[in-house]
Amino acid sequence: MVITWYGKNCFKLQSGELVIVTDPFVPLRGISHGEKKESGLSPFRGRADVIIRTTTSATSDKRQATSEAFEINYPGEYEVKDISIKGWPLTSLKSETPAYAEATAGRQNPKQPRTAYLVEIDELKIVLLGYLANADEIKDFQEYLEDADIVFMPAGGKPFIETSVAAKLIRQLKPSLIVPTLFDNPKDLKPFLNELGKNDTEPQEKLTVNKKELSKEKLIIGCLKT
Repeated sequence: MVITWYGKNCFKLQSGELVIVTDPFVPLRGISHGEKKESGLSPFRGRADVIIRTTTSATSDKRQATSEAFEINYPGEYEVKDISIKGWPLTSLKSETPAYAEATAGRQNPKQPRTAYLVEIDELKIVLLGYLANADEIKDFQEYLEDADIVFMPAGGKPFIETSVAAKLIRQLKPSLIVPTLFDNPKDLKPFLNELGKNDTEPQEKLTVNKKELSKEKLIIGCLKT
């Protein structure tokens, strides 16, 4: 599997000809980590077989992928193209928090739940934690996420899960590979990497993941460039 990052929570996961895209977006002026600015990110515009959204935005629509893609927006169980996908709702954020503003920006229905997913493909168990704000949001289903091969984790700190809490959660989930999400530039990752003792981690253009090369004995941090 090859993993490419387009910024925020948007990733392309490609296995052979099969393409999964998470949280495709349209760059807008608006809230990003509590600040108003132009994102400057290039959205995903290629072909997708499956689109998984951890939160649904009125501005993040099918313009970013072909209409042939199977799109998943809500919690539930799905089987598509030999992929098993399970989604659970994260608990609601308080409306006055910056995390709420980030997670609901542009949405038609701000009360729509954010979702965490477990994706099983090519013998890999992949966890997408989306816009996770604290560890308690997954406590009701955490047992299903433990011992995953890959975890996509917010790593830029507030308004999402704090780095110290994220590091503790990683130790509980026991993945082989962590892919940091929701950070603006590499320096934002330093507190997260410090918590995990991985200060020498260098961002890569893309990640190539092989199940046989992953080990529970050695945690890998797969930092990516946009």
